Amino acid sequence: MRAFREVAQNLGTFRGIRAEWRSRLLSEVAAADKPVLVIWGDSDLILPAEHLPQARRLLSRATTHLFEQTGHMPHLERAAETAGLIRDFLAS
Repeated sequence: MRAFREVAQNLGTFRGIRAEWRSRLLSEVAAADKPVLVIWGDSDLILPAEHLPQARRLLSRATTHLFEQTGHMPHLERAAETAGLIRDFLAS
């Protein structure tokens, strides 16, 4: 439980994810220069969909998908559709 609390505190506050964490993640993924699949929910309250344009801009090799009426866990909320996106991404 202590480790989970420490990770949560490092990632963000009740106001949301820390900008430094998000910037570092995007920078490191972009530096890897690999194809990336970014799947987002338009109703995500933890990482709002307003962050998606920045991810698209910084991750030039990214394939992105924004689910409508979906929150923070598209892999659970839209499991079959998410699996299809992943299959198509891996096949390409």
